[in-house]
Amino acid sequence: MALTTQTNILQNPFLPSPSLSQPSAFSAPATLPFRKLRPASVNCSVTAAPSVAVTASKECKVKSVKARQIIDSRGNPTVEVDLITDDLYRSAVPSGASTGIYEALELRDGDKSVYGGKGVLFAVKNINEVLGPKLIGIDVR
Repeated sequence: MALTTQTNILQNPFLPSPSLSQPSAFSAPATLPFRKLRPASVNCSVTAAPSVAVTASKECKVKSVKARQIIDSRGNPTVEVDLITDDLYRSAVPSGASTGIYEALELRDGDKSVYGGKGVLFAVKNINEVLGPKLIGIDVR
């Protein structure tokens, strides 16, 4: 009696109840009436790639790079960069608590009177004056 009560509790209400011919209430039913089988063949559709004229209409060369100091969600200064081609790409670089082997190193100003030495104006200056001019004209594809 206890086994019957326990199997009723464990039964999935979406599966048909087990028949008496099955050896265990936990074995899978032989057939599921609601399951449909997949067709043997697969239908595929192929579309043509866009023409060269469409892809060439957008320039992918860097036109300008502009960096600035912003405040992240933790209240720390961090770097945000706008990279402009025909479109605008913007990315911020928040500093995290963990440092992995592939994570960038921080370049902080160290001036304790500004943001407790956590400012990134030196890094912003490097991006705007050193890195940015070297990226102008490069195809980013």
